[in-house]
Amino acid sequence: MGNFPLILPWLAAAVIFETVGASFLVKTKEFTRIIPTILSIASFCVCFYALSQAMNLSASGGVIHALWCGAGVTFVALADKVLYGKKLDNVGIVGLIFIIVGCITMGVFQ
Repeated sequence: MGNFPLILPWLAAAVIFETVGASFLVKTKEFTRIIPTILSIASFCVCFYALSQAMNLSASGGVIHALWCGAGVTFVALADKVLYGKKLDNVGIVGLIFIIVGCITMGVFQ
C-alpha cells in the first residue's frame, strides 16, 4: 500500500462523514425531520465519494473497505456514547476491541 499517505486523507474523510451521517440518522425521526435528513444524506454522499477516491488510489479495495467499516463502527459507537449517552456492554466493548485490532492488523500487514 505504497499510496497510503495519499489514501489516508480520503479514508479519514469517509470515516468522519460516515460517523456524522449515522449520527444524524437518529435525529431524522424516520426521515420526517427535513434538516437532519438532508444532513444525513449529504454526509453519506460525501462519505461514499471519499471512499471511492480512497479505493481508486489503492491496489486493494477490500482492505480500504474493511478499514472504513471497522473505523466507522468504532467511531459511530463512540459518537453514540458522547452524543446520546448510549453505553456499550462488556460484549460490545470486546467486539470493538476485536474490530480495532483487526483494522490495525490489516493496515500494518498489507
